[in-house]
Amino acid sequence: MQQRKVLNGIELSTDGRTVWVNGSHGGMIGRFSPRGIDVHGADDVHCLDCRPAPKENPWRAFAESMLEHHHVHVPDSFQPNWCKNS
Repeated sequence: MQQRKVLNGIELSTDGRTVWVNGSHGGMIGRFSPRGIDVHGADDVHCLDCRPAPKENPWRAFAESMLEHHHVHVPDSFQPNWCKNS
């Protein structure tokens, strides 16, 4: 299910499988997919937390990383179905 939301200048979007988080500058600061977690600095170059998705609680790992590095709360409504039972 596709979804898009803008919160305080931060754009959250999903195609139901991958979640993207774009900063107020327009660049990607986060991505969550079956391939892994990517949390980048505001310059979209420096990886702050880039790794394969953990087998247990991959969504929580991504959400916590976004909160830690960017103070961005990613709502659970964006959690893809593929990881809801992890």
